Amino acid sequence: MVFGAGTVQWSWGLDATHDLSGTSADVNMQQATVNLLADMGVQPATLQGGLVPAVASTDTTPPTSAITSPSSGSTVSPGSSVTISGTAVDSGGGVVGAVEISADGGTTWHPAAGRENWSYITTFTNAGTVNVRSRAADDSGNLEVPGPGITLTVGTGGPPPPPTVSSVNPNSGAQGQSLPSVIITGSNFQTGATCSFGAGITVNSCTFNSATQLTANIIIGSTATLGTRNVTVTNPDSQSSTLSNAFSVTTPSAISLIQRATFSRQPTSGGTVTLTLPQATGAGHTLVAGVSFWPLDISSVTDGSGDAFTRGLATSIYHNVSGSATYTNFYYAKSTAGGTTSLTLNFSGGSTYLLVAVAEVAGLDPSAPLDQSGYHDSLTATAAWSSAAVTITTANEYLFSWAASEAANATCASPASGWVIESQTNPATVCLLDRVVSATGSYQASVTASSAQNYAMELVTFK
Repeated sequence: MVFGAGTVQWSWGLDATHDLSGTSADVNMQQATVNLLADMGVQPATLQGGLVPAVASTDTTPPTSAITSPSSGSTVSPGSSVTISGTAVDSGGGVVGAVEISADGGTTWHPAAGRENWSYITTFTNAGTVNVRSRAADDSGNLEVPGPGITLTVGTGGPPPPPTVSSVNPNSGAQGQSLPSVIITGSNFQTGATCSFGAGITVNSCTFNSATQLTANIIIGSTATLGTRNVTVTNPDSQSSTLSNAFSVTTPSAISLIQRATFSRQPTSGGTVTLTLPQATGAGHTLVAGVSFWPLDISSVTDGSGDAFTRGLATSIYHNVSGSATYTNFYYAKSTAGGTTSLTLNFSGGSTYLLVAVAEVAGLDPSAPLDQSGYHDSLTATAAWSSAAVTITTANEYLFSWAASEAANATCASPASGWVIESQTNPATVCLLDRVVSATGSYQASVTASSAQNYAMELVTFK
């Protein structure tokens, strides 16, 4: 076992037997070596007097640091000495071991003086905007991922230059849509800058990426005024810039059901089953598959166009009825490539009993369509089947629900007001029902079965 101490003279502090006499052993260096060996998974068989056994550190949490001076947005003179100072804290059970400073946005790093309270002296020679960041390491070697730091303007005095906004991407969104990553490009942005898109658009965050880029997370209200609007960036020094007509609010695309299908396999013939849809899928749509199965979990869903399917529930929900048990889950693909009729379900093993409801929907959010989901079942026989009630968060949504039972070949009828039974299949029972709504609130799906059976029913909403 080998470790590097950074100097060949480290061993001179471990004992007094070495060339070039005049240095004596240091008990602190001896104990530090014992501690280091513990982190490497070994300990001496015997210890000399004055030393204690050590155990490996369990600290895996990096420390955090913050720059407290100068404040972001400050102006410094070219060629003048600038002291960067701040604090560092280790919350993982250890202590701060060192702090480093970067005066070029994280490209290069330099050691600061001090640990919990630290400082670093530097000189900026070129006029312009600089990004200063800090990062700390603890005594277990955990290194902090640096934050955005502060922005300084190197100039000849006076206020720093105001920001400028040159572009916004994407530059439009529909009423009720969430856009988690709107890139604002420009210049002279400072840490702590704020973004505004005007009335009716909520800015959840405006993240500083660099002096030339911000990322805004916005929600466009369902009643936001249609048309173009200005985008404004304001720096912490209150200087701002507005790009006129930089963003447009559009009418939501009409949500429409393109195709629907239900399938029953009692059981499947192996670990993979490919279902044939009634028609080829379209581009830019959302493809939803609600699945009830027993006993093997579905490991993935694919289609013939290579669309990426997202698993709706991390853990499938168990309907625990002897002789007709099922698990429930759902998968969806957003912004489909289109052009396929095949949908493939892959299982973690061999054959399984399978009930599937599929819908292809146009007009949903292409980046984050899923809103809510809710599950309800009955372990005893009943003809009144219903999902859980869920509260949707946007005004225009597609509500997708399916009821499943392995108990008998029941049929579904009499859906709740506003709901349509789109498809149903036997043997066993799977019923697909849906609706499009234009107002927020609580919604619940229900049907009446032709005979009393135990059942499981899921409701999933998409915006």
